[in-house]
Amino acid sequence: MDPMLEELYQQHRRATEMLTALRAAVRRLAQEGAGGPGLLGELSACRETLQTEVASHFQEEEAALFVVLGRRIGAEGGPIAVMLEEHRELRQAQAEYVAGLAAVDAGPGEAGPEALTAAAERILQLLPPHIEKEEAVLFPMADELLDEGEWAEAHRLWREAQAVAAGASA
Repeated sequence: MDPMLEELYQQHRRATEMLTALRAAVRRLAQEGAGGPGLLGELSACRETLQTEVASHFQEEEAALFVVLGRRIGAEGGPIAVMLEEHRELRQAQAEYVAGLAAVDAGPGEAGPEALTAAAERILQLLPPHIEKEEAVLFPMADELLDEGEWAEAHRLWREAQAVAAGASA
Protein backbone atom coordinates (compact mmCIF):
# COMPACT_ATOMS: atom_id res chain seq x y z
CA MET A 1 0.00 0.00 0.00
CA ASP A 2 1.23 3.46 -0.84
CA PRO A 3 2.40 5.57 2.13
CA MET A 4 -0.12 8.28 1.19
CA LEU A 5 -2.97 5.83 1.71
CA GLU A 6 -1.43 4.71 5.00
CA GLU A 7 -1.39 8.34 6.16
CA LEU A 8 -4.99 8.87 5.03
CA TYR A 9 -6.05 5.81 7.04
CA GLN A 10 -4.20 7.20 10.08
CA GLN A 11 -5.94 10.54 9.64
CA HIS A 12 -9.24 8.68 9.61
CA ARG A 13 -8.35 6.99 12.92
CA ARG A 14 -7.66 10.40 14.48
CA ALA A 15 -10.93 11.78 13.08
CA THR A 16 -12.77 8.78 14.53
CA GLU A 17 -11.21 9.51 17.94
CA MET A 18 -12.42 13.11 17.63
CA LEU A 19 -15.92 11.85 16.79
CA THR A 20 -15.94 9.79 19.98
CA ALA A 21 -14.95 12.87 21.98
CA LEU A 22 -17.52 15.00 20.15
CA ARG A 23 -20.30 12.50 20.85
CA ALA A 24 -19.42 12.51 24.56
CA ALA A 25 -19.21 16.32 24.70
CA VAL A 26 -22.59 16.75 23.00
CA ARG A 27 -24.10 14.29 25.47
CA ARG A 28 -22.59 16.31 28.34
CA LEU A 29 -23.89 19.55 26.83
CA ALA A 30 -27.41 18.11 26.83
CA GLN A 31 -27.10 16.83 30.41
CA GLU A 32 -25.10 19.60 32.09
CA GLY A 33 -25.60 22.65 29.93
CA ALA A 34 -22.80 24.84 28.63
CA GLY A 35 -21.43 25.45 32.12
CA GLY A 36 -20.35 21.85 32.68
CA PRO A 37 -16.80 21.67 34.09
CA GLY A 38 -14.28 21.49 31.26
CA LEU A 39 -16.99 21.15 28.63
CA LEU A 40 -16.01 24.20 26.59
CA GLY A 41 -12.46 22.85 26.48
CA GLU A 42 -13.68 19.51 25.16
CA LEU A 43 -15.87 21.18 22.54
CA SER A 44 -12.99 23.50 21.59
CA ALA A 45 -10.61 20.55 21.18
CA CYS A 46 -13.07 19.00 18.73
CA ARG A 47 -13.27 22.32 16.88
CA GLU A 48 -9.48 22.43 16.67
CA THR A 49 -9.35 18.93 15.14
CA LEU A 50 -12.08 19.84 12.66
CA GLN A 51 -10.36 23.08 11.64
CA THR A 52 -6.89 21.60 11.34
CA GLU A 53 -6.66 17.85 10.75
CA VAL A 54 -10.02 17.24 9.09
CA ALA A 55 -9.85 20.38 6.96
CA SER A 56 -6.31 19.63 5.78
CA HIS A 57 -7.26 16.00 5.12
CA PHE A 58 -10.01 17.18 2.77
CA GLN A 59 -7.69 19.69 1.06
CA GLU A 60 -4.92 17.13 0.57
CA GLU A 61 -7.31 14.55 -0.87
CA GLU A 62 -8.89 17.08 -3.21
CA ALA A 63 -5.58 18.53 -4.39
CA ALA A 64 -3.72 15.24 -4.82
CA LEU A 65 -5.46 11.88 -4.70
CA PHE A 66 -8.74 13.00 -6.27
CA VAL A 67 -6.94 14.82 -9.10
CA VAL A 68 -4.80 11.85 -10.09
CA LEU A 69 -7.42 9.15 -9.49
CA GLY A 70 -10.01 11.33 -11.22
CA ARG A 71 -8.05 11.06 -14.46
CA ARG A 72 -8.49 7.29 -14.26
CA ILE A 73 -12.11 6.99 -13.16
CA GLY A 74 -13.54 10.44 -13.87
CA ALA A 75 -14.32 13.08 -11.31
CA GLU A 76 -17.67 14.33 -12.58
CA GLY A 77 -19.62 11.33 -11.36
CA GLY A 78 -19.00 8.28 -9.28
CA PRO A 79 -17.09 8.05 -6.04
CA ILE A 80 -14.99 11.19 -6.37
CA ALA A 81 -18.04 13.37 -7.03
CA VAL A 82 -19.74 11.83 -4.00
CA MET A 83 -16.69 12.49 -1.80
CA LEU A 84 -16.46 16.11 -3.00
CA GLU A 85 -20.13 16.72 -2.22
CA GLU A 86 -19.71 15.18 1.22
CA HIS A 87 -16.64 17.37 1.84
CA ARG A 88 -18.79 20.40 0.96
CA GLU A 89 -21.53 19.30 3.37
CA LEU A 90 -19.03 18.60 6.12
CA ARG A 91 -17.35 21.98 5.67
CA GLN A 92 -20.75 23.63 6.07
CA ALA A 93 -21.43 21.62 9.23
CA GLN A 94 -17.97 22.53 10.55
CA ALA A 95 -18.64 26.24 9.96
CA GLU A 96 -21.95 25.94 11.79
CA TYR A 97 -20.20 24.11 14.64
CA VAL A 98 -17.61 26.89 14.95
CA ALA A 99 -20.37 29.53 14.99
CA GLY A 100 -22.39 27.56 17.55
CA LEU A 101 -19.36 27.13 19.80
CA ALA A 102 -18.62 30.86 19.59
CA ALA A 103 -22.22 31.59 20.61
CA VAL A 104 -21.97 29.17 23.55
CA ASP A 105 -18.69 30.76 24.59
CA ALA A 106 -20.32 34.22 24.44
CA GLY A 107 -22.62 33.19 27.26
CA PRO A 108 -26.31 32.82 28.04
CA GLY A 109 -28.98 34.42 25.95
CA GLU A 110 -27.67 33.07 22.69
CA ALA A 111 -29.08 30.14 20.75
CA GLY A 112 -25.61 28.65 20.86
CA PRO A 113 -26.24 25.28 22.54
CA GLU A 114 -29.00 24.38 20.08
CA ALA A 115 -26.97 25.48 17.04
CA LEU A 116 -23.86 23.77 18.35
CA THR A 117 -25.73 20.54 19.05
CA ALA A 118 -27.38 20.55 15.62
CA ALA A 119 -24.05 21.11 13.85
CA ALA A 120 -22.30 18.45 15.94
CA GLU A 121 -25.07 15.95 15.24
CA ARG A 122 -24.75 16.70 11.52
CA ILE A 123 -20.99 16.03 11.68
CA LEU A 124 -21.64 12.83 13.65
CA GLN A 125 -24.16 11.80 10.99
CA LEU A 126 -21.99 12.61 7.95
CA LEU A 127 -18.38 11.86 8.83
CA PRO A 128 -18.48 8.15 9.84
CA PRO A 129 -20.12 6.93 6.61
CA HIS A 130 -17.86 9.25 4.62
CA ILE A 131 -14.82 7.59 6.17
CA GLU A 132 -16.30 4.16 5.49
CA LYS A 133 -16.85 4.98 1.80
CA GLU A 134 -13.32 6.22 1.34
CA GLU A 135 -11.87 3.16 3.04
CA ALA A 136 -14.14 0.62 1.36
CA VAL A 137 -14.25 2.09 -2.15
CA LEU A 138 -11.96 4.99 -2.97
CA PHE A 139 -8.71 4.01 -1.28
CA PRO A 140 -8.75 0.39 -2.50
CA MET A 141 -9.56 1.69 -5.99
CA ALA A 142 -6.57 4.04 -5.89
CA ASP A 143 -4.34 1.28 -4.56
CA GLU A 144 -5.36 -0.99 -7.42
CA LEU A 145 -5.45 1.47 -10.32
CA LEU A 146 -2.66 4.00 -9.86
CA ASP A 147 0.75 3.19 -11.25
CA GLU A 148 4.13 4.33 -9.96
CA GLY A 149 4.16 7.53 -12.04
CA GLU A 150 0.66 8.47 -10.93
CA TRP A 151 1.60 7.90 -7.28
CA ALA A 152 4.67 10.09 -7.78
CA GLU A 153 2.46 12.87 -9.13
CA ALA A 154 -0.03 12.40 -6.29
CA HIS A 155 2.82 12.71 -3.78
CA ARG A 156 4.08 15.90 -5.43
CA LEU A 157 0.58 17.40 -5.33
CA TRP A 158 0.16 16.17 -1.73
CA ARG A 159 3.35 17.95 -0.63
CA GLU A 160 2.17 21.14 -2.34
CA ALA A 161 -1.21 20.92 -0.58
CA GLN A 162 0.52 20.35 2.77
CA ALA A 163 2.73 23.40 2.18
CA VAL A 164 -0.33 25.51 1.42
CA ALA A 165 -2.08 24.21 4.56
CA ALA A 166 1.01 24.90 6.67
CA GLY A 167 1.22 28.44 5.29
CA ALA A 168 -2.47 29.04 6.00
CA SER A 169 -2.10 27.95 9.63
CA ALA A 170 1.08 29.97 10.23
